[in-house]
Amino acid sequence: MNPRTGKRYLKAGCAPATINHALTVVASFYDFHHDLGKGPLMNPVPVSEARRRALAHRSPAEAMPAFRRSRLRQRVPATEPRAIPDAM
Repeated sequence: MNPRTGKRYLKAGCAPATINHALTVVASFYDFHHDLGKGPLMNPVPVSEARRRALAHRSPAEAMPAFRRSRLRQRVPATEPRAIPDAM
């Protein structure tokens, strides 16, 4: 912990959420160009077919089904939302 700011020091490398976001951006880029009929035909980012099937026609009222992450995707720990002080 930094004694002056009270924050933790950053770890080396990228955070799991950053890696997942980058994979989403690259996959969307390839999907966009595939839909236009330009560029490479194969998306280099692997997709989880089980996740795609589980979330295809799901009602928001139902519980979230369990499925495995696709390759390259990182596990992001569940965090508590930040608290807003009453004065704000």
